[in-house]
Amino acid sequence: MSRLVLYINRDPAKAERAGKLLLEHDYRLVSACGFPEAEEKLAQRQFSFVIYDVRVILEEGAAGFLQMKADHPHLPVVAASPIFEGEPEKTSESKFD
Repeated sequence: MSRLVLYINRDPAKAERAGKLLLEHDYRLVSACGFPEAEEKLAQRQFSFVIYDVRVILEEGAAGFLQMKADHPHLPVVAASPIFEGEPEKTSESKFD
């Protein structure tokens, strides 16, 4: 039986790619475009964990994230950052050497 993952991201193409990857590991993805929609989905179903794009906090502010954590304190949350997205040649260069 698949486990559910809630993915908070405003880009449907990214949600589709993440869903395919997670399905390979027996997870099913449910996507939400922001924290208000995520709260609705969290109220309806049980999720194994949440993945959110950090840009959602930048766009919506931290209040939705903080409310989600307050309402679901034991739910694991993973922050995803697209910092190198679209620039694969730069990901191989270390800026920390």
